[in-house]
Amino acid sequence: MDKIDHSGHRNRIRARLFSGEVPCGTDDEILEVLLFYAVPRGDTRPIAEALIDKFGSLRGVANATKSELTSVKGVGEKTAIFLQTAAFLTRNTELPEERVYLNEYEEKRDFFCALLSRLDHEEVWAACLSEKGQLLSATRLSRGTKSGARFSHRALLKAVLDSGAAAVILAHNHPDGSTRPSGDDVITTRVVSDLLSKIACRLEEHVIVCGNKIVPVR
Repeated sequence: MDKIDHSGHRNRIRARLFSGEVPCGTDDEILEVLLFYAVPRGDTRPIAEALIDKFGSLRGVANATKSELTSVKGVGEKTAIFLQTAAFLTRNTELPEERVYLNEYEEKRDFFCALLSRLDHEEVWAACLSEKGQLLSATRLSRGTKSGARFSHRALLKAVLDSGAAAVILAHNHPDGSTRPSGDDVITTRVVSDLLSKIACRLEEHVIVCGNKIVPVR
């Protein structure tokens, strides 16, 4: 039986989706093209469709763990690492290059909602700030489940020391939209505040992202 030559199909779909300044196409079509560079031969369309079917969207694929990705037929470890690397690059370049200040509620809301409001699982982030509230760095401390996320104090301290921060805003999301802090949220606030005080840094605030708003943990 003759081998199917997929090179023509690949060239055609590249030309169709990327003929303009901005890529066009559905999530599975965009993912199909991305997979060309991880799977050099063969039809990547079924893999792309299976990934979108399992995780719901490109964002869902980008937030999947390696073990979750490799559970999809056709996705090996190298392909999973490729997808995670692409997602990591995208997430880190989403942070604005201009000076950003997180002093006002609206500034904090816009920043943290852009990072966390669309996720279907919990994540914990630390925004490291200068004395005047300028954003120095934003570090994801943990990727959790739909019901919780734990993070390493060592990772938090490293982010603070690397950036030379004077203050930190700790943020995590509630995928279910709940605005009520849990008992663990309250305890975490106290523990982190005490921890940061030992290295001459302060916890400016601990906020929960709930849909399109943020609420403080008291």
